[in-house]
Amino acid sequence: MENSAAKALSALFGEKPAFLKRIGGGAYGAIFLARLPRSSVCVKVFFRPGDAAREALWYRALKRANVCLPHIFGEWENCLVLEYIHGTNASMPPAGCDFDAVGEKAAADIARL
Repeated sequence: MENSAAKALSALFGEKPAFLKRIGGGAYGAIFLARLPRSSVCVKVFFRPGDAAREALWYRALKRANVCLPHIFGEWENCLVLEYIHGTNASMPPAGCDFDAVGEKAAADIARL
């Protein structure tokens, strides 16, 4: 997967990353942090063909809804190259977060509509 990330960066930017490290992953693929001469980017490498294009489409649709999302630099094969945003890993909830309570409140709010 790291090889795919490096190839995507070469194809989109014409240069090899100075640094490439896996920083996450899950059921859909892996996420890498890459440092290029002018910026840091995130490369999402998907297991299934077509998932990168599908996620890029979702990002573009959400941006039209005025949702703040990372900039998409491009797609290459099964990779999506995005702006890297430093922060907490979204798959690791903050301590004390009660997802059940949040879900119940959201369901109650939807039921009132």
